[in-house]
Amino acid sequence: IGEELLPQKLKEWERVHGRMLDWVAAQPADMGDLNHLAPIYAPGLQIDQALKRDLLKRSHGSTRRVCVNLAQLFERAQVLGRDHMG
Repeated sequence: IGEELLPQKLKEWERVHGRMLDWVAAQPADMGDLNHLAPIYAPGLQIDQALKRDLLKRSHGSTRRVCVNLAQLFERAQVLGRDHMG
């Protein structure tokens, strides 16, 4: 993920490169992905739709960043003693 040149780089190691069945590029994270990840990284936290859109925009389509941002949002909600963030 994030290694667009990985197929070319792995050609140096034919034993690894030759074992790849298919090279499929990762798609940017979308709202569906965020909604699947929210219960994992921010369990029980209600997140306003506008905040979800902003979080997704600031994550630049990176699933890793979506996960990190959800975890940080969850931590912030716990510190504030809230079960809803907007």
